[in-house]
Amino acid sequence: MRTTRLGTTGIETTALGFGCADLFRLPTRAARRRLLDAALDAGLAHFDAAPMYGLGEVEGELGRALSGRRDRVVLATKFGIEPTALARSLGVVQAPLQQILRRVARAEHAVRPRAADPRAGRVGAVLYRAAYDPGAARASLERSLRALRTDYVDLYLVHDPEPGSPTSDGLRGYLEEEVRAGRVRSWGVAGEPAAVAAAARALAPVPVTQTRSDILEPAEATIVFGAVGRALARIRLHLRDDERRHAWSKALDTDLASTDMLARLLVADALRRSATVLVSTTIPGRVARLAGAETVDDAAVDALRKLVGSELA
Repeated sequence: MRTTRLGTTGIETTALGFGCADLFRLPTRAARRRLLDAALDAGLAHFDAAPMYGLGEVEGELGRALSGRRDRVVLATKFGIEPTALARSLGVVQAPLQQILRRVARAEHAVRPRAADPRAGRVGAVLYRAAYDPGAARASLERSLRALRTDYVDLYLVHDPEPGSPTSDGLRGYLEEEVRAGRVRSWGVAGEPAAVAAAARALAPVPVTQTRSDILEPAEATIVFGAVGRALARIRLHLRDDERRHAWSKALDTDLASTDMLARLLVADALRRSATVLVSTTIPGRVARLAGAETVDDAAVDALRKLVGSELA
């Protein structure tokens, strides 16, 4: 796996990273361990977590899985959105609740703007709380270091801040203090594009930005996520017409009946714009297939961009 440098931070990581938000969609620890091992075996050495993921359980799961392998990986975690006491109590028995939570979230998503705040809606209001002040950031870092079984994190990211939440003086000063202390190698802002842009202006200069970006709505950032999901669904729907699919396949010189091939093309497109692209899946074998995006021909990516621009813009 090709390595890349994250902006001016001096941190070297892999071009593909693994996003752990969906880790607890797998019901057993053994299955989750197989997935994380598959990411390592495929060459991915960048792992992205957050206190809210898996109702507070993902960081601990990741820390156990990477025990003894800390020197092989780049660890990113976040602060600002925390699971409530109720969420943490549900975290240890969350596997059977995951489908229920997703159904409720999907129902609310249908009447809320796309990429709505995870704290919004009936589910979000009782599961998550927000706090972006230096004291909350310090307490969150202490918990994350214990859960991840490490004495430092490579990236510490402000997580999807609400407008006006970060204070340029107090919060930025605290984050730089942690860099000097060695508990954080670098910091940044992560979330939806609008939230990241607003926080980056308030906290400028920001060493690392991490945001959603895909071929339909590209965004510039050091690290991007969401390159596959929405775009893949939209393009597959567009290519249900056999004649159109054959035309696209001919233009790209590849068989677009293959979902994996289309996913690799979308990841390859994102890799052309950002230092690192986070991918997420619950299927171990798919991690290696997505890693194949590194070998996708530039001409195929250019052709895909042209077709998307002319037919789906």
